[in-house]
Amino acid sequence: MRHVMVNPSAGAGRARFHARQLEEKLHAMGLECVIHTSQRAGDLHAWTRDLPPGASAVIAVGGDGTVSEVVSGLQSSASNRAFCALPCGSGNDFAHALGWRNVEDVIAAVQRGSTERIDLVRVNGQIAAYGLGMGFDAQVAADAEHAPAWLRGLPRYLWAILRVLPSLRTPRLRLETDGVTVFEGRSVLAAAMNTPTAGGGFKLAPSADPRDGYLEIMVGGDLTRWQTLLILPKVIAGTHVHDPRVQVFRARRARFTWERPIHAHADGEQLPRSAVFDVECLPGALEILR
Repeated sequence: MRHVMVNPSAGAGRARFHARQLEEKLHAMGLECVIHTSQRAGDLHAWTRDLPPGASAVIAVGGDGTVSEVVSGLQSSASNRAFCALPCGSGNDFAHALGWRNVEDVIAAVQRGSTERIDLVRVNGQIAAYGLGMGFDAQVAADAEHAPAWLRGLPRYLWAILRVLPSLRTPRLRLETDGVTVFEGRSVLAAAMNTPTAGGGFKLAPSADPRDGYLEIMVGGDLTRWQTLLILPKVIAGTHVHDPRVQVFRARRARFTWERPIHAHADGEQLPRSAVFDVECLPGALEILR
């Protein structure tokens, strides 16, 4: 039995349509599935956690926030089930990193039936799929929630960047990776990534690999508003990591200590403001359909 977890508000309401498409194709293949459509935040986590025995796979239909909620439910479940995602949200970075872009990709993964294990992330005790962003990155993610509904993916985040840029700040940060202090100074943003992209396609951590047991840590230095704007094309292409004002580290664990509580997000979903963020890689924590 396949269980399909749907966030009906994802993709400006298109998630329901994509879920119906998926259901029809699965039934045409003679495969059973049950559709679960959430009514409030937390529903998908609880339903995934409490699935009865016999559920062979769980498919999330929505964006990165939906993926995060379902994956968290799987981690809280007593049973092991394979995961897959049908992306249709404002940001679909986790699904895209794993090669799932449409209904056909999900159907192909179900047909193959093969699985593999990939890493997840824990941020201040909370499970995340693609990673953690802090500072300017998180302020943009928060503002993107108020973007016009017709803006999707990368354009949605570019819209938010232009709104947030005038209030740019660079608080002091101390970063420890695997117990060693590797950075102290002012930082416009920092991220701990399990997959290469965030924000609908920004290649914050182009070398991040969810199969290697490590996080890719990226720290942007004391950039001005103008310098931040000019470096954005490099972030989209992933070439910012060669800029001397950007530092990249590889670690299993990291602690970010800021001079004051700041904006932060996990998988695009806002976290409570804090001055300290502890993040760790959870190697092989999630079984996925391939």
